[in-house]
Amino acid sequence: MLKNKSEFLNNIKDRIDIQRYEGERCSRISMLIFTEIMLLSLVVGGAYFFAYCIELDSKGIWYAHGLSVFTGIVMLLFVVLFFMSPSLSNKDFKNELKKRCQDDIREFFGLSMSTRNKLNCVELENSNLFSSFNTLESDDVLRGEYKGVSFIVEEVELRDINGSGRSRTDFLAFKGVVISFPFNKNIKSQTLVTTRGDKDIRNYKSGFRFLLSIYLFFILLPLCALMFVIFSLLYENYGYYDFSLFATSILSMFVPICILGCFLWVFLKKYIDKKSQMDDVKTEDVSFDKRFCVYSKDQVESRYLVTPSFMERMKNLETAFGTKKVKCSFYEDRLMFAMSSDKDLFELGSLYSYSLMKHVNDFYNQINSIYDIIDHFKLYEKTGL
Repeated sequence: MLKNKSEFLNNIKDRIDIQRYEGERCSRISMLIFTEIMLLSLVVGGAYFFAYCIELDSKGIWYAHGLSVFTGIVMLLFVVLFFMSPSLSNKDFKNELKKRCQDDIREFFGLSMSTRNKLNCVELENSNLFSSFNTLESDDVLRGEYKGVSFIVEEVELRDINGSGRSRTDFLAFKGVVISFPFNKNIKSQTLVTTRGDKDIRNYKSGFRFLLSIYLFFILLPLCALMFVIFSLLYENYGYYDFSLFATSILSMFVPICILGCFLWVFLKKYIDKKSQMDDVKTEDVSFDKRFCVYSKDQVESRYLVTPSFMERMKNLETAFGTKKVKCSFYEDRLMFAMSSDKDLFELGSLYSYSLMKHVNDFYNQINSIYDIIDHFKLYEKTGL
């Protein structure tokens, strides 16, 4: 965990000319105000000219109708620009600020922007932190290392998109920041910690595929083989293909097999769901239990992981990233956190509320809370629980 916060802030102040960016922000706002006034003037003037063209058109002047249509289109364009300009200007300033300042900040923490070390769908799915999704979109990806432990901080958007046209469905499964660590402890059973009320967890796609494969191999393939055998026997006995007799024979067997297959499907699904189902775990902290839920198949191991000290660090992580919805998963050899948020958590300022040092301070707290998790679990030490 970093202690020299004042050193960091002084270092950033020395590297970044804050007054320079404040002057540029004021200049951009002045330009935006001038642009908005000009666009509004053009819209008002266009409205008068449009009314004049309508009046000429009513008098039967041949070019008035075309001129009124052209004026209406231009007015509509000006109206769109009037409402879009503040957002576009703010976005441009944010991107420019991030581009100029982030290198200095990342250099202090030893972070780097990554395009290759992105999280993949399999990792996210195996964490069981998200509901069903089939589309992964990634924005900023930071890769860092602390005491020899590599970690990834990535802004992701997960969606479940199906169908096309009018029947197309688009469900947002998750949008926010995901943090992933290698967890070099011996984890025997998966443990989930989620904000109470979060239903978008436990993604069991892998179980469904396993169930579907069982159904195909043990029901559909034997059924096809049986159909082939009956077809061959009929040909051998009658010397020709009697399709009516074949259809009757198949139907007499198909219905019982389908019924048996349905019962087998329900049984296997319940069995897999039961195996996948985790038990509720009560912690030592009543206030924590009011805000979070802990699930695991191993009550003892989960209590080794979710200790009062970890609870405090998870709350700190929630506060640092400014979210009220955080969850984490201990699984396989990974520790993954997911924090829902609609805002860009790596932005360093805004055109309308410029406070660069506040954003830098937030960034420091976010990275520091990640380092604190690594220190808590001593992930740099390869030991058991």
